[in-house]
Amino acid sequence: MKLLRIPYCAISSVALLAGNAYASPGTESLVTVRLTEQFSVAGTVVRDEFGRPVFPTTPAFENEWTRYDFQGNPIQTNYEYQSRITTYRMSNREFMGFLVSSGVIPSIAGWSLKAIYNEESAEPTYYVTKPGSAPIYVGDYFAMDTYGSAEGVNATSTTRYNSSGQVISYVARDVSTTKTDALLTFSTQSGEGTEGSTMNLAGMWQSSLSLRPVRVGPSLEYRYLNGAGSIYSISGTIDDAIDDGSGGLDLYQSIVEGSWLFSSGFPINDLSVNFPEAEPINP
Repeated sequence: MKLLRIPYCAISSVALLAGNAYASPGTESLVTVRLTEQFSVAGTVVRDEFGRPVFPTTPAFENEWTRYDFQGNPIQTNYEYQSRITTYRMSNREFMGFLVSSGVIPSIAGWSLKAIYNEESAEPTYYVTKPGSAPIYVGDYFAMDTYGSAEGVNATSTTRYNSSGQVISYVARDVSTTKTDALLTFSTQSGEGTEGSTMNLAGMWQSSLSLRPVRVGPSLEYRYLNGAGSIYSISGTIDDAIDDGSGGLDLYQSIVEGSWLFSSGFPINDLSVNFPEAEPINP
């Protein structure tokens, strides 16, 4: 959210020179995924009719076996169920694997997850990028909903005039930090009951925005750039639907904790060149 819009003005050489403002300026930020996935796995191994492990051992959740006397009468029945929680680290590498499995990118090598902002919206649009390749829009896999927020803002501006009333210098400052309750959904499933993965994450999104001078051609202009931020205190679930080989689906669920980190943004002069889906929506 920009609480102070600064007009592009002609100012003196000791301050900023106004450039030709682009129609769709924006900011590009690298996203770093730091999640921990936890799920249940088998806690015992397959046992034979005497309760002894079968070699080579095979993981199992449960076993039943019965002891008999010499006449073949049961004298003891046994049942066990064992599971344990295992932890799996999810970084950008694992996250990109979801996109590979969906055919969005051919491999994870060289690809990065980026958040692209335009100056009309606080919420980013997501792309994956690779040097030498056209950016790929992945917003169809994302849904980000925001709720209540709290903001801290420091905005000031100073304009100086000459005796004729003309502007001779203009200096501005606008820095804001916002905390927002957010829900992020990422899914590679084409619909309910289809193969793929769906991730539902809730967390606190902290973002920052500052008015900074940006060089555009031979001159400078004031632009709103997104600074470093994060979605922290993340908690949620992953639901995986995997082909069982018999025309059905095996369903698995895990829980997720961690954070997403957003680097300080790099200015983009014209979103329409590589990131058209991130352009402001004109009423």
